Amino acid sequence: MDYIAVYVDGIGCDMCRTKIKEALQQLDHVTNVVFQREEGATEYIELFLDREIPDMLIEEAVGNAGEYRVGKIE
Repeated sequence: MDYIAVYVDGIGCDMCRTKIKEALQQLDHVTNVVFQREEGATEYIELFLDREIPDMLIEEAVGNAGEYRVGKIE
C-alpha cells in the first residue's frame, strides 16, 4: 500500500500540524506523514503505510492530538 489521503478539520497552524504528525507517527505501519495543499484546495495529509490499518485508529489518533476531527479518508 502506498498512501491514503486524510482530510482533517481544525488545522490552523504549524503547532497543529506537529501535534497531528506526532500522533499519527505513533501508529503501527505508518512510515511517513506529509502535509499537502493543492492550489485552491483544502489541506490534507498523505499518510504512508506499509500495510492497511483501520480508519478508526487514524481518527482516534487525530482526535487525541487535540480539537481535530477527520473529515474523510481516501
